[in-house]
Amino acid sequence: MSSKKSMAIVAVVIAFTAIAVPASASTAALTPQYSALLEEPEDLSFHYRSMPALHRVTWTEGGQTRQRFIRSYQVSGDNGSLLTQIQYHVGDGASLNVTANWRQAKVAGSDRELREITGSAKVNNVFRETGGATVVLDERVTDLGFTRRESADGGVTWQSTPATVDMAGGTIVSPNARAFQGVIRLPGDGALVMPLYAAHQKVEGTEKDYRWASHLLVSERPPAGSTAQEGSQWKRVATPFKSDRNSYTEATVTRLADGRLFMIARYDYTSGGLRYAKLASRTTDLPVDTAADLRGTTWGAWTDVVVPGAADYPNPVQGVGPVLHTMDQGVLMLNFGRPRNKITFSHDGGKTWATSFNAYDNLPTNGCPSEYHMPCSSFGSSGYMGVAVTSPTAAYVMGDNCHTNWGCDEREGVDGPIQYSYPQGTESKLWIRIVELV
Repeated sequence: MSSKKSMAIVAVVIAFTAIAVPASASTAALTPQYSALLEEPEDLSFHYRSMPALHRVTWTEGGQTRQRFIRSYQVSGDNGSLLTQIQYHVGDGASLNVTANWRQAKVAGSDRELREITGSAKVNNVFRETGGATVVLDERVTDLGFTRRESADGGVTWQSTPATVDMAGGTIVSPNARAFQGVIRLPGDGALVMPLYAAHQKVEGTEKDYRWASHLLVSERPPAGSTAQEGSQWKRVATPFKSDRNSYTEATVTRLADGRLFMIARYDYTSGGLRYAKLASRTTDLPVDTAADLRGTTWGAWTDVVVPGAADYPNPVQGVGPVLHTMDQGVLMLNFGRPRNKITFSHDGGKTWATSFNAYDNLPTNGCPSEYHMPCSSFGSSGYMGVAVTSPTAAYVMGDNCHTNWGCDEREGVDGPIQYSYPQGTESKLWIRIVELV
């Protein structure tokens, strides 16, 4: 890889005030507006920072309700190892300075940084415990379960405990299981719902020799008097995406305005010797207010996601890393990437999508390495975005410049002495857009 550019990047800082929606808010269709691009300079400690997750958390301290931004991202050290780390933002949670004031999270009761003891901590899956603490659930899942991390001080320090997963007959072929992108809480009984994808079948000759399925896990609120921690016991209750033809992986779920659950999952296929990813959706047939509702409902037909202005339109959209949120008036916000970093909205519960907004673009302009067996549209930014919703009509969206290790590959590989060019360079930098519905 060529040396990084040493030129400093001028950072832009913008103040942001969360919008309170009045009770008499208009029912007219909400329209998204996007801020100018905000960039954070590269971190010379690592080759890349990529695949960020971002949340604004609320906790109780000293009888006061407080807010703070937390984030995680993947890094690559000089030895090529891939690690993740959690950071917290020094601020009041009202606005986010993308360029500064980020600090490394620490182990509770210690001066050690969390990244010193684990390389897998992420904040993709976050919820607020009934008692007010912030809880994150690690992405990596094995037959034994995964790690649950709890913070009583808004992400400054974390205490780790194990969490169990009962797949209820749904096989996990370790280590190919991930709890990906988001936890929602059901309004009726407070149960937590989280997507998980896992290898369920070993198939020689397919990508990594496995086939995956996308499931939904539920963690019910412990009964009064129980010593069990909230979110420490999970059980598979549904498998909306599974087949003997496709692999379904990264998934996201949200609750629609009418109470039904809406889920989007990524599926992969190969064409012309290159690997592509597409997005599909399913919706429950009945409202889901409780864990019992989710166990009892059926799911509607599998439907391809079609997004104007995104790759392959009017055919099923290409995409990885989908993130869903239900915003004001039941409007759905969907973030996904690769190629580029896209944001789109739906006003009809995911049946149709508005023309997508291109939040960031760093596609190579003169070809790409062929040894990865992916189209050039998969290179540059990872396409994975963190989304911190700050009000029913506003959110921060954070992404990266280059995917870890291979995203901005400039090496003289099997294609010969070619120097691939990226319009935003190959710096290890992150970016933010602020999205408002008006």
